[in-house]
Amino acid sequence: MRLLFLEYPKLSVSLSVPDNVAEGFRTNFANAIASPPPATVQVEFLVRQRNADLALEKNGTLIGVFPNPTELIFALEENLENALIERLDGWIGLHAGAVALPDMSIVTVGHPDTGKTTTTFQLVELGLELLCEEVTPIDPSTIRVHPFPGVLTLDRRYAEAFRASYPVTGGALTYHSVEMARYAAGRVRKEAVPLGALLFPAFDPSCRPRLEALSPAEVLTDIFQYCFTPTVDDEQLYDSVIRVIERCRLFRMHTRDIESARGLLVELLSELARAGAINQGSA
Repeated sequence: MRLLFLEYPKLSVSLSVPDNVAEGFRTNFANAIASPPPATVQVEFLVRQRNADLALEKNGTLIGVFPNPTELIFALEENLENALIERLDGWIGLHAGAVALPDMSIVTVGHPDTGKTTTTFQLVELGLELLCEEVTPIDPSTIRVHPFPGVLTLDRRYAEAFRASYPVTGGALTYHSVEMARYAAGRVRKEAVPLGALLFPAFDPSCRPRLEALSPAEVLTDIFQYCFTPTVDDEQLYDSVIRVIERCRLFRMHTRDIESARGLLVELLSELARAGAINQGSA
C-alpha cells in the first residue's frame, strides 16, 4: 500500500491506495499532496482491492465499490469536497471555480451547465493560475480566497471544439469517455489570494455577447443560490456575503460560444487592469 497525505484549507487527509494504482492517484491529486505530512489528519480514506473492483472506505466505513480507478477518483473528489464544506467554520463556500493573478483572484460562480468550469478552463488557458475547482472557500474577515485546486471535468464536445480553435497550452487535456474530458492545469496557486472579482457566466446561444458590470444589490439574491449549506447561522452567512460582494468587482458575462467567451474574458482582464485591480503585465 502507498500512503499519501492531502492538505487543503482546514482539511488534512490521509489516503492509502494499493501500489498498482497509486501513481494515478498521485497524479490526480498532485497539487494537494503534503510533504512533509500534516501534524494532524481529520479524514482517513482507504482504497482496497476487491477482486477486479476497488472499494473506498472513509474513516473505516465502506462508502462504495467501483469497477476502475477513474470512477473511484471521481467519488473521492466528491467526498473531499463535502469534507471541506463541513469544516468551513465561518467561511463561505461557493459552488465556483477560481483563478489567480499575482495579487488578486477571479471567482466564477454558477451551477452546472452555466459555463462555470469552461470559464475557469479558459482563464487558465489565458495564462492565469488555477486556484479552486467546484468548491471555492472564502474567508469573509480577510476577503481572501483559499486554494482548493483539482482536475477540471469538461464536456468532451466542448473540449474538442475548443482545441479545434485554440492550442491548449496551459495544462493537459485528456479524453476519458465519449462524453467527458479532464483538464489538469499546469500552473496552480497554493496560497490564499485576495478576491478581486466575482464573475457570473450566462450562456445563451441567442444572446448578444457582452460583459455587464453589476452592483451588490443586483447579485445579492443570486449569490445565496451558490452558497453551500453553511456551518453558521443564516444571519452570519448574510453578513459574510454582504461583506464579500461589497469588497470586489461584480460582472455577468453573457456568452453564446467559445469565441465570444474568450473575447469577453480578455475584455474582463483589460477592464480590471485599467481599474488598477491587477498588475497589467500579468495577463
